[in-house]
Amino acid sequence: MITKAGPKCDVCGQYILWGTMEFFSVANINATLCAHTERCKQAVLDAGNDWKQLPAGPLREAFE
Repeated sequence: MITKAGPKCDVCGQYILWGTMEFFSVANINATLCAHTERCKQAVLDAGNDWKQLPAGPLREAFE
């Protein structure tokens, strides 16, 4: 999500430094999400279709 203070990671909820973020989409969520390029993007890929494997943060809360 983009806030007045800058982009926030939709996976972990922390602010992202410009240049270290990537946009992505998830099935059943009609929005473009952003995440830290390496660690959070990889966590989403590793979780696959099991939302319970996502780290604590806004994306996991949306599925809970």
